[in-house]
Amino acid sequence: MALAAQNTSRIKLGTLVAIPTKPHCPVTASAIATINKLAPGRVILAMGTGYTGRNTMGLPQMSVKSLREYTEQVQGLLRGEDVLF
Repeated sequence: MALAAQNTSRIKLGTLVAIPTKPHCPVTASAIATINKLAPGRVILAMGTGYTGRNTMGLPQMSVKSLREYTEQVQGLLRGEDVLF
């Protein structure tokens, strides 16, 4: 995505559907923030419960409540807020 961000000026850049995992909330926010610096306003982050992806790793899918909390934490970090995770 970074290469596409640097070499384009109009296309939107997205993650498809990211697989949320609690300990990696800051990593997700940092990665999206970095790409957004290269392509301001053109980055889309989509997240889901990870039914297939998490099952592949031997993990259960996240509940909708956990997904909501994870999403709120990422949004808070992207706004520069202190977030408990």
